[in-house]
Amino acid sequence: MKTSNPSLITIAVLFIGVFIIGKAWPDIGSVIIPAAQLPAPPNAAEVNLIPVNPLPQLKPVELPPNGDTHYYQKAEAVAPFSIMTESGRNYFAKLVDKNTGQVAMTIFVRGGQTVKTKVPLGSYEFRYASGTQWYGEEHLFGPGTNCQKADRILDFYRNGTTTMGHTVQLIKRVDGNLPTTPMNRNSF
Repeated sequence: MKTSNPSLITIAVLFIGVFIIGKAWPDIGSVIIPAAQLPAPPNAAEVNLIPVNPLPQLKPVELPPNGDTHYYQKAEAVAPFSIMTESGRNYFAKLVDKNTGQVAMTIFVRGGQTVKTKVPLGSYEFRYASGTQWYGEEHLFGPGTNCQKADRILDFYRNGTTTMGHTVQLIKRVDGNLPTTPMNRNSF
């Protein structure tokens, strides 16, 4: 059985027919509202902008104690680690294992205070969130949370009988030696 392709004339006639029908019945499938029945455009002061991903109604909770530390590894914490902060903001810091991507520990540091603690030996990515009001570990400092990560890895190791650690100063300085990069809150 032989099949034939439609001729160009047949296709053109169909196209013109659909076009004419579309022009003859413009109201098919559409609703026309007279301009007199349309609501007035809102005043700029009356417009409420809704964020794309709104946070649930949050209520701040009491700040954790300065130096509140949680370990998520079983390795013994032996390397010295200090975090110094400037006042005005509070900080929730994380050390994330470079090799596994798992959180090794978290530390809460109140603004203007210092924390001295111990860290398990290893190589870590240093991350921190900062803000003023605390909403818990899930929501951090609420909508005003600022998340950063250090651009270099912090290594905690033994060199002979000496255990090598770090002191991080979360104080803005022109000559600082630990540059950071902003990070998405969802990746924190």
